[in-house]
Amino acid sequence: MGTAFLGMSLDVTPSMDRAGLSRKEWFVALVAAHGGSSNEAASSLGVQPRAAEQLLEAARSKLGARSSSEIRRVIPT
Repeated sequence: MGTAFLGMSLDVTPSMDRAGLSRKEWFVALVAAHGGSSNEAASSLGVQPRAAEQLLEAARSKLGARSSSEIRRVIPT
């Protein structure tokens, strides 16, 4: 399943190794890795900005990352 973000199609297929992240956590982490904001991820997912922030925090925790720049090192962009 691909989800569009800023005209790019980000692959969030279930077969992909997502480091234990849910599809939404993976998508928000990909958006962050590409320099996007939680608000942009929320808009693409159709969720509230606070929900996207919580998804990003959960992804950071699972990935052992403290920032979006650390997420970029863990997730291939």
